[in-house]
Amino acid sequence: MRLLLYIPAFIDVTAPLLSVPSLVAYLKKNGYDDIVVKDLNVEFMHFLQESDYLETQAKTVIQDFENLNALKELTPEETPEFNRLYNLYIFCKLQIYKKLGEYLDILRDKEQFYDVCRYTVTVHGFFQHCFNLINYKNALGLDYLFVARVMERIPDDDRIFTQFYKERILPQIDQIQPQVIGFSVCYSDQFHSSVYLAEMIKERYPQIHIVMGGTHFNVLKDDFLVCKPEYFRFADSYIVGEGEIPLLALLKELENGKHLEKVPNLIYMQADTIMVNDAFDGLPIQELPSPDFSCVSLDEYLAPHHVLPYRIARGCYWNKCAFCVHFQTKHFSYKDARLVVDDIAALSRQYRTHFFYFVDDSLPKAFLDNFMDIIETEGIEIYWVGNIRCDKFMTPSFIAKLAKSGCRELYLGIESGSQRILDLVKKGIDLNLVEQIIHECHKHSIAIKMNYISGLPHEDQTDIETTVNFIKRTAKNSDIIALTPLGIGKGTDIGENPSHYGVELLEKKDKRRIFLNFKRTRGLLDFDQIERLYKEHSIIFNRFSFFNRVHHFLYTLHLPRKDFEELASRLYMVSDRIHYYFMRDSQDFQLEMNKIPIFCNNHHPEMFNFNLKDIQNPTNGKIPAKQTLYLYSFLNFEILTDISVFTYQLLTLCDGKNNAGKIIDYFKSKFPTIDPKTLENQAAANFNLLYKNKVIDFI
Repeated sequence: MRLLLYIPAFIDVTAPLLSVPSLVAYLKKNGYDDIVVKDLNVEFMHFLQESDYLETQAKTVIQDFENLNALKELTPEETPEFNRLYNLYIFCKLQIYKKLGEYLDILRDKEQFYDVCRYTVTVHGFFQHCFNLINYKNALGLDYLFVARVMERIPDDDRIFTQFYKERILPQIDQIQPQVIGFSVCYSDQFHSSVYLAEMIKERYPQIHIVMGGTHFNVLKDDFLVCKPEYFRFADSYIVGEGEIPLLALLKELENGKHLEKVPNLIYMQADTIMVNDAFDGLPIQELPSPDFSCVSLDEYLAPHHVLPYRIARGCYWNKCAFCVHFQTKHFSYKDARLVVDDIAALSRQYRTHFFYFVDDSLPKAFLDNFMDIIETEGIEIYWVGNIRCDKFMTPSFIAKLAKSGCRELYLGIESGSQRILDLVKKGIDLNLVEQIIHECHKHSIAIKMNYISGLPHEDQTDIETTVNFIKRTAKNSDIIALTPLGIGKGTDIGENPSHYGVELLEKKDKRRIFLNFKRTRGLLDFDQIERLYKEHSIIFNRFSFFNRVHHFLYTLHLPRKDFEELASRLYMVSDRIHYYFMRDSQDFQLEMNKIPIFCNNHHPEMFNFNLKDIQNPTNGKIPAKQTLYLYSFLNFEILTDISVFTYQLLTLCDGKNNAGKIIDYFKSKFPTIDPKTLENQAAANFNLLYKNKVIDFI
């Protein structure tokens, strides 16, 4: 009986998830090896390269933009759409999307990946535009909190799913001919695409048993899976909780007896009744085999090195935080350090990598003590990142040992900079100690990601100001600062005792919602006000925000700490604006009125060959204000700057015919109420900027 396992789209494609390689390893250990794995995120990259999807989307963008551009004036509703489209129009008009394969290779190449200019243009130029093109008039903007929409049938004109699945995925099923198909749905982002594909499979291949599992369904079990028959329209069964033993048992029963009542953790339909089998806590983590990454194509992920996920523990040894949704694991347990070191050493040899990501909720001290001693004694070369609590064992000497063991990045759940709030939600950490830990980690070149939660129970303006001040004090020694709004999950301490935490639970409009509806009864009551107060300080949440998780980890390893921090200051992103930094080495620029500005060879005048006078709002005699517009050189991978509408208009006049004097005269005639010297200085400053950034030259 052949099993086809899917890692559903659409999630990060820089490294494999752990769930499917772990399942495959367990099944193979128990004699079941007729397994095919498909990572639909990798498959989607192949689809984009091999199909006409991007070209069809580009034609739509070009037509829509040119229709707007042909209008004599834009309505208030049309103006934002025009402004949103014209950068994408340039991307499509120059057919830059056809370079997708080249840009994918940049992220896999060990030299090009660490070329900061190429990396930044690739990730924040090309792929941002490419995503906008893929998503144009499609529905990839998924709501992380809701699953209701997927219960409606998605129309065939939702091309992002229909074409991908019909042209690439369904033909693979004809070739593989599985009897069972499994979906490992670990994130809400994957649910929408999984349901749509499952429906298409069930319609075409009704004889195939479809089973879904993963952490996403653990949350939905009580309120949805056990009481909503429509969930079995596209799947035959669901596995909730740990999946190794249930999946193996399901395969055996489907092959031999079909006595599904014997399969633990299984939910399925029998006649018109939803059957819920007995729960099973799962194997002791010590008995789980090392994950089998041979089931995926590691070389196709978008990173120059394989960064492999690995689980050391199950659950959290603290397990008291009032807001935490990771409470489902009843018993905390962890693997023996000797076993982990042997596993990692074997994985390192087999997959030619030294880079690992420990996916545990929180690494325990007892394990780390033994692990670090073995690594140091045996001289094993690995580099790793993981989650850890800011507990008392995080002393300077302990942190120094972490660094020696290969630790290069730690994720810290700080949650709040107010000790009052931390004590209320039972976080169990001391902020004075947290500051010392962050300082020591920085001292030993261990990068830090700090996670905060906005809108915690009882939080008021003073608490927010205290948190912001704490972040400011520690920001110089940290790398990534993430802020997430509070969500109350069913079964959490806040969800079970809302009045104690100053919240009132509201009736759910849709029980398919993962988080509970609630309103605040203490502290700041207005969610929008809380968001505004944090947004006033948004600059502190953007440090190193231009790096993906895996890419950030690799860059911290590649560059000395001081060089990495210098790089961050040069690439610092604020409000989605990328500031230019690659400039022409030259003496002070002197503008000569008789010289003709022309484009350098690495740029195309066509980039600016559309009518800009319809973009800008009426100037009322003033130079147009700076816009959030970007100029990228996709041809030589340079980021230039964010450019004002004035600069764009100046560029349209650089046609090889007008000299600088004529261009300045044009602006003087266009803005007669502005002092001519001011206009001349403005134009000269723009010429200077464009010359230094190698956009134009003078002849």
